[in-house]
Amino acid sequence: LAWVLRSAPRKGERSGVDAAAEPAGATRKQASADARYWCIAAGFLVCGFHVSFLLAHMPGVIDGCGLDSRLTGLWLGVLGLANVAGSIASGVAAQRFDAKRVLAAVYGARAIGVALFVVAPKTPAVLLGFGVWMGLTYMATVPPTSALVAKLYGTRHMGVLFGVVMLVHQCGSFLGIWLGGIALERYGDYQAVWMADVALALAAVGLNLAIRTAPRQPATPDPTKKRPASVPADRSAPSAPAWHGPRSARLSSPASAAPSAAAGSG
Repeated sequence: LAWVLRSAPRKGERSGVDAAAEPAGATRKQASADARYWCIAAGFLVCGFHVSFLLAHMPGVIDGCGLDSRLTGLWLGVLGLANVAGSIASGVAAQRFDAKRVLAAVYGARAIGVALFVVAPKTPAVLLGFGVWMGLTYMATVPPTSALVAKLYGTRHMGVLFGVVMLVHQCGSFLGIWLGGIALERYGDYQAVWMADVALALAAVGLNLAIRTAPRQPATPDPTKKRPASVPADRSAPSAPAWHGPRSARLSSPASAAPSAAAGSG
């Protein structure tokens, strides 16, 4: 597949992002000091919480609903198949629309899906429908997240910057699996985790919508402030008049003829 999709850059061209459209690029230190970068990372933490909780605990959820445990394999298959379609659609959307709005839509869809699943009757059809819905949003966060990092900070340090974002994602994965187990041991079900899942998804929507992607405009001068007037040149000093006549006229002028006349009279 990689060989089929390969595209060798022409001579003199840069591969990847168009050089004319690519920002100048921020250093890793500048990006780490930018609140927008950590908003992206925090949203991706929520993604890790979601996906890892589903993978680790959906077998227990299905068993707790009193359904056949063999439904687990079918549910995971449906999730994976929908994930392919959702990831491709998300990548296309990130190329055509603002990446932060695509991310907000994905996280919002997750919040709606989980909320509907909590209140719906737990039947095999509902479980499979939930698998399709969550599969469409499962890895759909990756293309717009990477596009947003590249848009804000360029591609020069993309490996490190997105690597840190992915590290935060994995921290969310740990929390999703760990807190799911704690909730099951303490309360006997996953209700608390589902509620936390909805709240975190809504928080991720707000975080991504708050990211400012427009380029910073230079400060405009205040029109109320008057610029200092320039000091005029000093024209009081006398200056010799300029002579623009022909060279022959200058040589025959009275001023030049006076010394000659004086010499002749002597």
